[in-house]
Amino acid sequence: MAAHLCEGATSPRQPLTSGAAHPTTETIGLIVQDDARQAFAWLTGSADLLGGFEDVRRYWRDAYAAYFPSPEDQANVAFIEVRVERMALWIKGVTPEPFGIRPTYLERGADNIWQSRDPARLPRGEAMRDTHS
Repeated sequence: MAAHLCEGATSPRQPLTSGAAHPTTETIGLIVQDDARQAFAWLTGSADLLGGFEDVRRYWRDAYAAYFPSPEDQANVAFIEVRVERMALWIKGVTPEPFGIRPTYLERGADNIWQSRDPARLPRGEAMRDTHS
């Protein structure tokens, strides 16, 4: 499984990686894929950069020491907390056939319940934004 973070997915704000010690909220896109299961997801929503001492202590797991072995490395650790608002899914058996042509869209409603969205009803350009322009 692989995951890719795309900063500023829907707005050109300050970079999420601002180095701030306190949370910085940003709109992001996150791509998750599992090639073996033919499952791909494009997630968009808000994210907070959590890099303060208490945040790192709260989310730290011993397994992370393999990637951040020294105290100096660990001092630079930050976590990203993502609140997903919209998903575009390409999942074999979930997505309409022919597979890969059109995703299934889900959007979090005001009541915090996921709802299926018809891509024709999304605002123009909202279905999949080009985050690299």
